[in-house]
Amino acid sequence: MKYKIKGQGEPIIILRGLGRTFDYWLDFENELSKHFQVVMINLPGTDDENEITPITIKESAKKVVEKLKEIKHEIGQPPYNFFGLSLGGLTSLAIAYYYPKLVKKVSAGAASITQINYRRMNTSPFMKMIMMQLEPAGPICPHKTLAKFLVSKEYLAKHPEIVDIWDRLWHRQKLSKRNFVRQMVSALFSLTPNMLKRIKAPTLILSGEEDALVPFENSELIKDLIPNAIHISFPKTGHDLTTEHPELIANVLRDFASENNLEQIKDKYQTVKESPEIKKIRVLSEKFPELIKMELLDHVEHNGYRAHIYGFFIGHKPDPKLPTIAFFSCFHGVEWIGGRVLADYLEHLVREMNWDEDAKAMLSKVNICGIPVVNPIGRIERTRQNARGIDLMRNAPIIAERALFLLGGQKFSKNIPWYMGEGIEKENQIVLNFLDNYVYPSELKITLDIHSAFLRHPRIWMPYASGKKVPDKEKKIFNEIKKYLYTIYRHHPYRYEKQTDLYSTHGDFWDYNFDNHLSKGKGIYLPLTLEISSFKWAIKNIMSRWTMEAVFNPLDRHDSRDEYIKHMMIFDFIIKFAKNYKK
Repeated sequence: MKYKIKGQGEPIIILRGLGRTFDYWLDFENELSKHFQVVMINLPGTDDENEITPITIKESAKKVVEKLKEIKHEIGQPPYNFFGLSLGGLTSLAIAYYYPKLVKKVSAGAASITQINYRRMNTSPFMKMIMMQLEPAGPICPHKTLAKFLVSKEYLAKHPEIVDIWDRLWHRQKLSKRNFVRQMVSALFSLTPNMLKRIKAPTLILSGEEDALVPFENSELIKDLIPNAIHISFPKTGHDLTTEHPELIANVLRDFASENNLEQIKDKYQTVKESPEIKKIRVLSEKFPELIKMELLDHVEHNGYRAHIYGFFIGHKPDPKLPTIAFFSCFHGVEWIGGRVLADYLEHLVREMNWDEDAKAMLSKVNICGIPVVNPIGRIERTRQNARGIDLMRNAPIIAERALFLLGGQKFSKNIPWYMGEGIEKENQIVLNFLDNYVYPSELKITLDIHSAFLRHPRIWMPYASGKKVPDKEKKIFNEIKKYLYTIYRHHPYRYEKQTDLYSTHGDFWDYNFDNHLSKGKGIYLPLTLEISSFKWAIKNIMSRWTMEAVFNPLDRHDSRDEYIKHMMIFDFIIKFAKNYKK
C-alpha cells in the first residue's frame, strides 16, 4: 500500500474510491495541502497486482490502520481527521466504527451502505462495470465509457480532457481484474445501519445532486443514521466531487475540522433552493420594500439542501386593532398553481398600491399577510407530501365521522398518499406559530388556503372537513360571505359549500385550527379554502404528459395567466369583506 504526504499542519487522511490511486486526486491534493498535512493512502490492492484486496470493508479498514501505525512517526499521534470519496468514504466510516479512538472527525463523499430500502448503485453503470470485467483483454475500466457516470454533464462538456487524464493514470497503475472485483464486493457488502448508529465522531456527508453512479438518497440515509452528522449537497455536481470542485471541497473540510458547531458549517455551505413563487415575491419585496415585506420564519431540509419558509406582510406587520386576512398555499407541493396565483395577486396588489393612493390607504383598515409556500420541499420536488412523506393537510389529531378510505387520511404507510403521520409536522408548526403571532390577535381574522383539485368547478369551502357542525355565530358570518359573494359578483365561477358536501377527511389542519380558536381564542375566526378547478387543463395536459403535476396544474403559460385573472376577484372580495365587516 503506497502513501504520499503533502503540506503542513493538522494531518488529514484521505482515501480514494473504487480502483483508484491517490494520483487521481489531481488538483484537490494541492488545494487541501494549503490547510492540512495531507496523508494520501491507497486502498489495499489498488497499486499492487500481487497484493490481494480484502473482500470486506472491515479488512480494508484494518490494513489502512496498520499503514497509519507504520507512518505514525511522520504524521504524529492520533486522533486524525479522515476524508474518503466513494469506496474511500465507506472505508473512512468503517475506521470510525471499528477504530473510534483513531478518529477525530470523519467525512465521506458520494458513499452508500448496505441496506434494503435504497439502491446501492445505479443499474446502468453497475452493469457496464460488470461487463467490462468479462472482456478478455483491454482496460479494466475505460473512462470513455464511465466518465458520464463520474462527473456531471456540465463538467464533462467543459472539461473533456479529464477522460484522457484518467485513462493515462489507469494504464499506469497496476490493478488486476481480481482486485477490482473484490473491491466491488467489499463496497456492496460494507456497513449496516446499526453500525452507523454507533459512530460517535462528528461526521460530514458530502454528495453531488447529479451523481449518476451512487443514488443521491444514500447520503441522506447515512446522515440520518449517524448521531452527530450533517449532509451538504452540491448542485450540478456528479460523483467525483473533488475533481469538479477541488477548492470548494478543501474549504469545506478545512472549516469542518476547525468548527465544532456543525450547524454553522451547514449555514455556510448548504445549498438553499427556493421555488419560483418565493423568488417572485422576494424580488417584489426588494423593489417595493415599503409595500411588501418578507420574513424568514424557519427552514426545512431534504437530500442535503435547505428550503426556507417565508411569511409576507403587505405594508406592515399586523395591527391587532385591524381585521386580518392571511393567505396560504402549497400545503401540497404538487398543487403549485395556488402559490403561483397568490404570487401574481400579491404583485398586482403591490403595484396597484404603488400607483393608487386609495388602494394604499386600505392598509390603514386591514392587515394582509400569509405564507405563500408552506411545503417548500414538496414544491421543489413536485410531490404532494413533505420531505418525510406526510400529507400536511391530513396531519392534525382530528377524526372524521365518515372519511373516505385512504383519500380521507391513512396511517398505514408513508409510501401511500394521504399519510397522516404522528404529531404535528414542522411545516404545520410554523403555520401555527404564524397564526398565533400575527393572525389570532385581531378581533376578526380570515384565512384563505389555496389548493387545486380535479373538479369541474372551483370551490370555496368552509369548515368542517370532518363533518362537525359549525357553531351558529360563525355559521351566520359564513352565510353572510356567501350572500355578498352571490349578490355582488353574480357571474362568479365558485361553488360555496362545506367540504363534506363532496367528501370528509381525517386530520384536516384547518379544522384543527378552527377547534383550537373556538376553545381558546377571542373574536371571530373564519378558515376558508379555495379549490381551483383543474378539470379543464388536466384533460388537456394528460394527453401528452401523465404526471401528478399535469393533473393539478396548468402547464401552459396562458392557462396559468387565465387562472390568476379568474381568481383575483375572490382575493379582493375577501379583503373587502373583512375591511367592511361590522358586528
